[in-house]
Amino acid sequence: MEYILNFIAGLFIGAGLILPGVSGGVIAIVFGVYDEIIYSISNIFKDFKRSMLFLIPLFIGIFISMIIFGNILEFLFSNYEFATKYAFMGLILGSLPILFNKLVKDNKVNFKLTPFIIALISGLLLYLLDKMLITSGTVTLNNSINSYVILFIGGLFYATGKIVPGISSSFLLMILGIYEYILKLIANPLAVKSSDFINVIFLLLGLLIGLVTLV
Repeated sequence: MEYILNFIAGLFIGAGLILPGVSGGVIAIVFGVYDEIIYSISNIFKDFKRSMLFLIPLFIGIFISMIIFGNILEFLFSNYEFATKYAFMGLILGSLPILFNKLVKDNKVNFKLTPFIIALISGLLLYLLDKMLITSGTVTLNNSINSYVILFIGGLFYATGKIVPGISSSFLLMILGIYEYILKLIANPLAVKSSDFINVIFLLLGLLIGLVTLV
């Protein structure tokens, strides 16, 4: 029964990992599996059996969900781009009460100035990056050094959104201008062209380093 519940949680977390404005970390908190995810990933070699029994059904659910929602989102972006993006803005605002309720429940409502300033500065830097470097909303990836750097950073951002509650990795990818490109890779992983392999390698490298650093 526990494996089935973890699989179901994975389905919802997978949706949160690919929907802009929705945090996979917040959904993991809602299902009560966030702490176990952190423990299993950080202790995968020390407590291998427990970690794998927990992570395998969870990741299967995440993988299936990301493919399903990837195809749905690809259709929505192709046909209802602006309406879809405005809906995601609402999802960002709607996730805030969940985090606040979690803090109240854990008696951690004391205001912390340092993390607030760090988050504020990070948000401003992302805004400036979006304005200065990405003027068209999307980035043309052409197997160049610039493309590899952007994809590597995208992998780091994606890892951040998977681990840190309240941060949407998909939204960060939209700021970088590579969300729709990665969405196509997720929606049709078997249709990846040979020219995309190097791009995928840099993306996965950033994701791996981000996970190892944050967990």
